[in-house]
Amino acid sequence: MKAAKKNYPNCLLNTNKSNNHNYDYLDYIEANAFLYALYKTEENAQKAISGVKDYLKTYYAAYSNLAESREACNLIFRASLVYDWCYDVLTEDDKN
Repeated sequence: MKAAKKNYPNCLLNTNKSNNHNYDYLDYIEANAFLYALYKTEENAQKAISGVKDYLKTYYAAYSNLAESREACNLIFRASLVYDWCYDVLTEDDKN
């Protein structure tokens, strides 16, 4: 099986921070989604899907500056990659 360079048990963010964006988690999520798109390994798809769900549940930004808005756009883009590349593994609840 192909694996992403780093492995995170979950992608839950620290909710005590005013901006908790984490590029390492997003890279991990995207890498697993991409590996699933290439090799159709169910484990990679599940890591990407559960990772993006954890991330979206715990993400927070105050949007007090342009950088935080860019980070939110980056999150939307990467979540859409998971949706596209792992679509055939998503449950009906995930798709809504």
